Amino acid sequence: MSKIFYTYPLPASFVKKDLQILRTKYQVKTFQFSGIPKWILPLTFLHQLVIILIHLPKTSLFVTQFAGYASLLPCLIGRWTKKKIVIVLGGTDCNWLPSIHYGNFDKKWLRKATVYSLQHADLLLPVSQELVYSHYSYHIPDGPCQGYRCFFKYILTPYKVIPNGIDLESFPYQPGTKMPNSLITICSGLEDARRRAVKGVDLLLEVASISAELHLMVAGGKFPQELPVSHNVHNQPFLQSEQLPVLLGKYQFYVQVSMTEGFPNALIEAMACGCVPIVSRVGAMPEIVGDTGYILEKKDPNLLQELIQKAISEYSPQKAMAARQRAADFTLEHRKKIMLDIFTSLDH
Repeated sequence: MSKIFYTYPLPASFVKKDLQILRTKYQVKTFQFSGIPKWILPLTFLHQLVIILIHLPKTSLFVTQFAGYASLLPCLIGRWTKKKIVIVLGGTDCNWLPSIHYGNFDKKWLRKATVYSLQHADLLLPVSQELVYSHYSYHIPDGPCQGYRCFFKYILTPYKVIPNGIDLESFPYQPGTKMPNSLITICSGLEDARRRAVKGVDLLLEVASISAELHLMVAGGKFPQELPVSHNVHNQPFLQSEQLPVLLGKYQFYVQVSMTEGFPNALIEAMACGCVPIVSRVGAMPEIVGDTGYILEKKDPNLLQELIQKAISEYSPQKAMAARQRAADFTLEHRKKIMLDIFTSLDH
């Protein structure tokens, strides 16, 4: 059985799903590369180097979740030993929002590590085409395009888009369980103002403060104590995986008006639970939503308020079912098939 050396930043759900896929056919050695706090970064590099060298004789493929510091040594050693290097791209390694200093390209040394990795990998696996290149008009100061080829046109590494997917049975839809005028969004790291801006939580809080009839749930992170929120905003900081479908099932709408995205799993999971989607025109979200939801064209609280009111006035159980049926187009089995076919071809 071939061996993969797999580096990842955090044990997120999408990492766990990809590891489950790869372990059906490969022996996988994992290494978590967090690099936080910054002072620990040199030690993390050293630790990664030692572990790579120990497992190098039996390693046939290097796989890294996201380009950046974590992918630098796998790319250097992979090229030196002529072993294949694959990088799964997710968002922060491809998009850049200078207005809020978001993205790997905003930091000098992280940019260099990211660009080197993107150039010298054998294959890139973005979760959406928009991470390669896309027109961008949602937030004008950060336009007119996004994706790594927007900023570095000379990066011509082969790539294959593999969308994320979900296990539909794990996210059931139960009609008749939803609260009127209810919206939910999921966002971790709410303590960070930039994180709230990137994920559109700042916009949602502004709209909720002037729309008393709305019931807004922000789940997955904890608001800082000093952040003022209106009485109709609720917060559930920590979610176990089994709690998520139950929570999503209570809300009519899932709102994700991010400034940048790749291919968000949370959006598909919410749609599977019958949440009608309201999303910004960024990343793959319009593609995911199709004609089952609502698209915010610009980052503007007034436009968002109008869009939410329109969505509420048009809500029906049929729309909720249409959202679930659309989510069924993005299955984990589909991602598994494409991924294993690609890795099989690389391993020969």
